[in-house]
Amino acid sequence: MSVEEIKAESVKAIPLGKIVKPEEIASLALFLVSDLASSITGAEILVDGGSTPGV
Repeated sequence: MSVEEIKAESVKAIPLGKIVKPEEIASLALFLVSDLASSITGAEILVDGGSTPGV
């Protein structure tokens, strides 16, 4: 099996159908350190493409 085949198989298990890009994580981190997120405290933010069931 090639790396691309393994990656394609892994993506099938992600509800949103894509692997998160580093830029998406960076954007989230920048938001969290900005004044726009000044009221957010002690939050857990999952970046798993919807794999974890919601409440």
